[in-house]
Amino acid sequence: MDIGTSVQLFEELQGDELSFAYAGSFSDSITHRIVELTQHNIDSTGSFSKLKNKISFLMVECYQNVVRHTDAKRGEPEPRSQLNAFFVRSNGSNFFITSVNYIDNYEIPNVKEKLDRVNSLSPEELRLLQKQVLSKGQLSDKGGAGLGIIEMARKSGQKIDYAFDLLDDKYSLFYMHLKLKLEDEAGIVPSQDITIDKMKELYTKLHSNRILIMHKGDFSEQTTLPIIQMIDNFKKHADLQVTKKRLFHISVEMLQNISQHAYKRKGINEAIFILGKTNDDYIISTSNFVEKTKIDKLENQLRELKGLSNTDLNLLFKSKFRSLNEENVHGIGIGLIDISRKSQFFDYSVSNSSDTPMFSFFVVV
Repeated sequence: MDIGTSVQLFEELQGDELSFAYAGSFSDSITHRIVELTQHNIDSTGSFSKLKNKISFLMVECYQNVVRHTDAKRGEPEPRSQLNAFFVRSNGSNFFITSVNYIDNYEIPNVKEKLDRVNSLSPEELRLLQKQVLSKGQLSDKGGAGLGIIEMARKSGQKIDYAFDLLDDKYSLFYMHLKLKLEDEAGIVPSQDITIDKMKELYTKLHSNRILIMHKGDFSEQTTLPIIQMIDNFKKHADLQVTKKRLFHISVEMLQNISQHAYKRKGINEAIFILGKTNDDYIISTSNFVEKTKIDKLENQLRELKGLSNTDLNLLFKSKFRSLNEENVHGIGIGLIDISRKSQFFDYSVSNSSDTPMFSFFVVV
């Protein structure tokens, strides 16, 4: 991952009101954070407010599909568990939820048979099958093809798309792709049909760049809090105590920088935040719009910070911090100074391809 990754992803996902990806440690505690973040984004756009509860239910069920497989294979090597991922995307009148996890090849025929059966049924037949399963316990939950699959098909009102990609002679990647569609309403923008093949391409790009969290959407205070809490989960797994503190602190500073200073378009703080990992280092990258009148000052300040030693950065921070406390001075860039002095390396770029410049920030922790 480099400084251009966030810009490329932002442009590729431009049609999405919300794009979220998670590839960290899968546990029940993360589910709530993802649902909370999605609900805040739905509230900010208003497009899917009528389906908010249904979306939350489907997200939990789809996420649990990954958790079930992770629980069943806790003894597997860590690199294989890093293949798991979870996606949420909103585009016009379409909403998509996708899970990716590795699966034993011997399980595939059984899972495929049950998914095909569920996909072949009418809404009324699905209702009767659900009633049968609840009373007799048929359709085992093994492989994620039990009652949860039936409920996902019923709630989404769509066929469940899926795919298996062979990894080796023992394992495959299992993709499950759900779609919800709003009824035709005035004011809904044209929608892109995000197919499972497009999700595979996005997954491959994120996995090859070792991206753990990606959020492209509205960055209000309400949406940044769940992301901060997810990052706190990564902090627990960081190798060094110093890295733990810096990862969390710099992430908070960069998220606050977006929520407080990004240029609002149509009332929304549209931006992208990416957390990735390479070897022993964590990488944080953001891209957001900035008013033209502010970009020169921002570039000059960052250019000055890049030329300072760590000792000079610490002295500058102390000086600015005293000014902040003693004189109640605001807007002096103390957050950027703090990021600079606590990171191993940082870089930035400005894209002027549109009327509103896009500012990208790249930090190695």
